[in-house]
Amino acid sequence: MTKAKPDTPILHVLIHGSVIRNDSILADLLRECDEKNDVTLYIPNFYKQTIEYIGPSIISVVGVSASELYSGGLPKLFGLTLPADIANLNARQSMYMQEIHHSSFKLSDFVLQEFHWTTIWPDGSEVQVLGIGVVLSFTKNKEFELGVGFLMREEQQSHTVLEECKALLKQIKERHNVIYDHSLYEKSAIPFVKQFSDKQYLNLSIRELEVLKCLALGSSTKEIATQLSISTHTVETHRKNLLEKFDAKNSAELIKKASKVFWLE
Repeated sequence: MTKAKPDTPILHVLIHGSVIRNDSILADLLRECDEKNDVTLYIPNFYKQTIEYIGPSIISVVGVSASELYSGGLPKLFGLTLPADIANLNARQSMYMQEIHHSSFKLSDFVLQEFHWTTIWPDGSEVQVLGIGVVLSFTKNKEFELGVGFLMREEQQSHTVLEECKALLKQIKERHNVIYDHSLYEKSAIPFVKQFSDKQYLNLSIRELEVLKCLALGSSTKEIATQLSISTHTVETHRKNLLEKFDAKNSAELIKKASKVFWLE
């Protein structure tokens, strides 16, 4: 292993704080990831829609600085994505959400996700990006929480680099399993997608899907806001967007139409 460079402030807080715990083995693995050339380590919090850590070299991948991405979180990162690719990214992530609710799935399983998309740089140019990563932890409702992965320009990558990155991610997941008790996390009471076959599905954001699930359970705006840790105003905004996307006049009609796209239980 190469000699570790001093931690950046945010990485230091992350590996010695409450998120990933004060674990020297995991810390060394993360530092090794952060030192790799031509790839950028990033640690997203899917539930909070924030970026806990992202390497400074990210500007060479997506055209914006790490500080901008810390401020804007995951919405900022995926806001750089070519619109045509957003649907595919949402579909891939939601298909994985289905898998984790299957009775045979273990939260400790190593499941490598690989994503390909196009980012639009501030100057209007387009760059092909490859992302690989794993989910480390989940909320008590079995929703994605913390992940770790690499972002890179596709044109700069070799098979050897990708295999090295995948091996590191597997080591991180295995080590994280040692210090993280997955048995505390139970199957979600929120209904989940079992199948989809309609283009409307691909137009939904992850947060809109969460709000739709809660509406299907009969939750009020206030209850949804509490469950998802967002404001009631944000809930109403998502509900309005859902009504428009499904051309529905009210929540009852929305659920009826959505049921033709989703199988909910």
